[in-house]
Amino acid sequence: DVAKELLGSEKINLTLPSGSMIIETHQGYTFLFIIAEEGENPPVWGFKEGETLDKFDLIYTSFTDYIYEEIDRVCNLPQDIMEKMLN
Repeated sequence: DVAKELLGSEKINLTLPSGSMIIETHQGYTFLFIIAEEGENPPVWGFKEGETLDKFDLIYTSFTDYIYEEIDRVCNLPQDIMEKMLN
């Protein structure tokens, strides 16, 4: 699990909260997660190797904001990249 490896490799005092669900990882140095117990539309928290030190970063105030941002990012990719992704 990427998140546990990152947290174990950093000299920090962080562990994933109970009920955490990883929703995204990127190239083995960052991850995003939600905590299921934080409601129907929980905030999205993040960790980035070398930057997150003593607490997780609040990345989005809601899971919905995260989804909308991802949709917008993918829809605005250059046409050649979209074609490569779809083929």
